[in-house]
Amino acid sequence: MIESISDFYKSIQIRQNIIQLQGLLQGWSCECLKSIQDIFKKMQIELDSGYSQKLDIMRCYLHLLIHETMKMQQTSRYVPHKNAAQRIVELFLTLLDRQFPVEIPQRNLVLKTATDYANRLSVHVNHLNRVVKCIQRQIV
Repeated sequence: MIESISDFYKSIQIRQNIIQLQGLLQGWSCECLKSIQDIFKKMQIELDSGYSQKLDIMRCYLHLLIHETMKMQQTSRYVPHKNAAQRIVELFLTLLDRQFPVEIPQRNLVLKTATDYANRLSVHVNHLNRVVKCIQRQIV
């Protein structure tokens, strides 16, 4: 009994999400829009079926939807860095951002010193300090 209620609840949630997603697609004008609408139709048909593994199929359809919409987005062009210093500073700032996630405040800090960051970037700590100072106008 509990499984059927939870399945019913999940199917209601999925239906509501499908309706919301279809609303987001209204403004799109693309050839891929038809394939996305077909996926939505298949998802609704699958929800109405009595197949016991329909949630696995729904997950697969969701992955397919994600990839279809990603194909519709313009591909980003790789912009090469002007020099190695900018590349190192960008990697350093990325590591720094990953170190302080807002979502998980209980997570322990892995990289605590400039030496830890330099080791992770495979550069000497003095070089890291020099390039950050050169690009960002501040030291590590």
